[in-house]
Amino acid sequence: DKSEKVKLASAKALANLGDRQSLSMLVTLLESEDITTRNGSIRVLSALTGQRHKFIAYDKPENRQASIAAWKQWVESEGKTASLTFPVNESKFVLGRTIYTNYRLHRVVELDAEGKEIWSQQVQNPWGCVGLTNGHRLVTSYTQRTVTEYDAQGNQVWQQTNLPSAPFRVERLENGNTLIACSNSHRVIEVDAKNEIVWDKTINGRPTDARRLPNGNTLLALQNGRRVIEVDPEGKEVWAINNLGSPISADRLPNGNTLVSEPSGHSVREFDPEGKEVWSSKSVGLHVQTPYDATRLENGNTLIADWNGLREVDPQGKVVSTVKQEQGVSSVCRF
Repeated sequence: DKSEKVKLASAKALANLGDRQSLSMLVTLLESEDITTRNGSIRVLSALTGQRHKFIAYDKPENRQASIAAWKQWVESEGKTASLTFPVNESKFVLGRTIYTNYRLHRVVELDAEGKEIWSQQVQNPWGCVGLTNGHRLVTSYTQRTVTEYDAQGNQVWQQTNLPSAPFRVERLENGNTLIACSNSHRVIEVDAKNEIVWDKTINGRPTDARRLPNGNTLLALQNGRRVIEVDPEGKEVWAINNLGSPISADRLPNGNTLVSEPSGHSVREFDPEGKEVWSSKSVGLHVQTPYDATRLENGNTLIADWNGLREVDPQGKVVSTVKQEQGVSSVCRF
């Protein structure tokens, strides 16, 4: 077919059947002029094969060419017999990039997989940040009360300004809408691409984090309420962990547990579905100072943002990498 969209859809259909004919077309589509096609292809290709070869859909053309050459070589050699994982789940594919915000230094910074700074943006008091699969970045400004989407060149491509109060966390949903925790107004809202509010719930307790779960419910960290709760689409509470140390972020892990950052308790803790603590920074002897965010990585390690910067620690509490920062990091996202 002449359409790259049709080619990509066909290649993905074959990949879902484990058909190796998909490999060469997926690699060919990495050379597309369209970033959406390149991004869709690399996500399917990497999820199918487990290979990376450092291809970034929004990278410079000369950098992409070296990765494409490596992919072509792999397909012609190991790709003929390598084990494939199908049906593919490209949503779990992670590029290895890290984006973080420094609230006091008014900076948003992105690092590559080797920890090298490749992108930065000056934003007034940024708090929440998300790296998107199309190479864009979504950032909240606490004092300006905005959520802004920047492209790979740092240009503003979308902004939400009509917010009930200062935004803390932000998440881009699969349907293209944006979920925003507006802490001081005790509201969590979902807005569409036209800046219209399509879901709006008042949740007492100062929601500082909101994440949409696969079951359609929403996970919330309530800082003043000292709770983490799950609410259904109608806003009814269906699950909770109480008596926490002013939780400011909460993330539901693939194993069903919940990872919680507690600044006032100087701790990052993991709870099972029954609310029992199964891991914490303190239990492994790791000192964290005012942790504002934490995320569990694919390798089982935990990436923690606190007053000292970023630290990746293994399950035993051993620090395997650090990014020092003056006056702390307010949020972090590995994508």
